[in-house]
Amino acid sequence: MPAKATDEFTFVSGGDSGSSSAARRTNKLAAIQSPKFVLLGGDLAYENGESSTAFLKFIDNYSADLRDERGHLIPLVACIGNHETVGFYDKTRKEAPFFYAMFDGLYPDTGYATLDFGDYLSVVLTDSGHTSPIEGDQTDWLARQLKAREDHPNVFLVNHVPMYPCVRNADGELHASMRQHWSPLLERYNVDAALEHHDHAFKRTHRMLDGMVNDRGVLYLGDGSWGRIRNPEGPDKRSYLAKSAESYHMSLHCLAGKDRYHMALSDRGKVVDVVHTQKLART
Repeated sequence: MPAKATDEFTFVSGGDSGSSSAARRTNKLAAIQSPKFVLLGGDLAYENGESSTAFLKFIDNYSADLRDERGHLIPLVACIGNHETVGFYDKTRKEAPFFYAMFDGLYPDTGYATLDFGDYLSVVLTDSGHTSPIEGDQTDWLARQLKAREDHPNVFLVNHVPMYPCVRNADGELHASMRQHWSPLLERYNVDAALEHHDHAFKRTHRMLDGMVNDRGVLYLGDGSWGRIRNPEGPDKRSYLAKSAESYHMSLHCLAGKDRYHMALSDRGKVVDVVHTQKLART
């Protein structure tokens, strides 16, 4: 990783992969972007905590596809999703055996953690109710993590279940709970963007503050279609959406000093969306 925040660097993100031909195309597209790391927001292999065959297939594909120009494996950072667990929600670590066997160094005790890259990038990885409850200890932890980093130049939240979904009912229990407990923290501590997944489509929200469109609010990018796809609703149906599309995609994030560029690319390499942001000034 770069030594200073002023050095340009890139990473890619997405979620809901599996091992389909579309997922393999997205893998290979991600690799040629020369990212510093790949960030997957849950539902990596769709093994449901049970199928070693599905999990090993995902690992084999990642190992084959996600290599840099020198042949080195590109690092993988991941958070947990519902298809990592036996039963999806309100489970224990024992019911997500493959995920925690692979990532227990990052998650030794809970399903949430923060990765800091120097003092210029923080990736806050959450558990959207799969092996850790949303409210209570995790919300308290999230408040501490974000408060300690509110002056960092780049802070991203990563969650599997979206706060602002483009396919599922936004009033569903998990979505509503996360907006109640987590969105105010993102707004208070000036988080740059939330990287969301689970709905298997592309979406970008308007900046959201107190549940309303507001230029002082938080951007939500998603929604997890690395290798799975659904048809989302559009801005005409959901006012918080700025754009949505039925497309396999990954996101390329380029951080260059005060500037951030977020580009969504389809599995065929087509540009789906580009948005430029800067850290909001404190008022």
